Amino acid sequence: GVTTIGERMFSEWGHLEVVTFPESLTEIKDCAFERCFNIARLNFPKRGLLKIGGSAFSSCHVRELHLPETLTYIGSYTFDGFKELEELVIPDYVESVGKWSVFRDCTSLKSVKLSAHLKTITESMFSGCTALENVQMPENLEIIERYAFHDCPNLKPIDIPDSVKTIFDDAFETEEYEE
Repeated sequence: GVTTIGERMFSEWGHLEVVTFPESLTEIKDCAFERCFNIARLNFPKRGLLKIGGSAFSSCHVRELHLPETLTYIGSYTFDGFKELEELVIPDYVESVGKWSVFRDCTSLKSVKLSAHLKTITESMFSGCTALENVQMPENLEIIERYAFHDCPNLKPIDIPDSVKTIFDDAFETEEYEE
């Protein structure tokens, strides 16, 4: 019957490797599993979970991420530093994400499908995702904020929907590297 995992509840628990969440769960609060470096797998229920707070899983080493289809919100820095994650599908019920760096430094991430209801790609959302090649944007997207795709040198051309009203000047800025 657990419905909420509290703020910092398991933060820095080094022995956690696999976490299986109950179907009753509706919210994971900020920093709940932050810096649990040994977590390799998160088993979310298919339905039920609505909100994941900021930095909830920051710096975990998860390779596959299957988010619940009922999820509506993902906080800032939630999946920051998932260096082994290669593919990402953000469920269609997700309406908003945190203001900063939700998937920053996911250096193995190659492909992203964004939620059909997402209106804004927030600041630094995919910054430092150096392997990122493909992004499928929603038809109703309106804003691409600063540094959204900063330092994503492998990004292939993206079909930006006609609904986009604002793209910040540095949204797609990439660092120049000397060899």
